[in-house]
Amino acid sequence: MKLNPLLPSSPARSFARIRAFSLIEVTLAVGLVSVAILAMGALMPVGLNTIKDATDNSIRAQIFSEVSSTLQSTPYDQLVSYVGDHSDLPRALYFDRAGRDATASSASFAVLLSAPSMSYPGAPSDISKSAQTVGIEIARVAPGAQRTISSEFSTVLVPKS
Repeated sequence: MKLNPLLPSSPARSFARIRAFSLIEVTLAVGLVSVAILAMGALMPVGLNTIKDATDNSIRAQIFSEVSSTLQSTPYDQLVSYVGDHSDLPRALYFDRAGRDATASSASFAVLLSAPSMSYPGAPSDISKSAQTVGIEIARVAPGAQRTISSEFSTVLVPKS
């Protein structure tokens, strides 16, 4: 009777044929996986900051849209009550993290309205008689501390209606 060479004939022979990973292979695999996990962990703060910046930019755009539409719908002769004249300090409006009206102590964004004197290329020299330039500075502030973190300045031209 001839034995099939593919079938194990003894327990020692069957153990020798089992394929397994060596300790070096397992160590290398664990090292590669840990390096990949550490790299992903190092990218987490960058991703979180990017999300925070994108959220802030979205809220700034919402606040700018709300403030500029309010200014556009305000009668021209009452615009000074929103902006103040050139001798006054800029008027401040406060918004929370969601872009809603807030108090100065709980605000995440402060909006400073001013009346800068600007000239526009190609505009008539007497444009100030028919329109008012309003400066809108949206500053990201630390709630409670009123410390400016970042700010952006834009202008809007409010025509006389």
